[in-house]
Amino acid sequence: MEKEGWILKMELEDDQRVTLIPPTRKSWKFYKEIPQKLGSHFNMLLRDFPQEKEKEMLKTLQELRHLLEQYTKVQKIVLVAQ
Repeated sequence: MEKEGWILKMELEDDQRVTLIPPTRKSWKFYKEIPQKLGSHFNMLLRDFPQEKEKEMLKTLQELRHLLEQYTKVQKIVLVAQ
């Protein structure tokens, strides 16, 4: 992913055991498209799945998406602070 320009690898100067892996601008271009593409993909995969289980799974995926959004907000703050 680094070679293709999707992420950067940045070692912390004060602790070289830690490597930050923030997304690049190229990655952020696709940020809005990913949820829509994932939704279409999962709809196709779940077409024969029991409806109640589908609802539970989609709710869990939405919760995961929310957590990932919070994480990316923190990463943006880290990048700006540098």
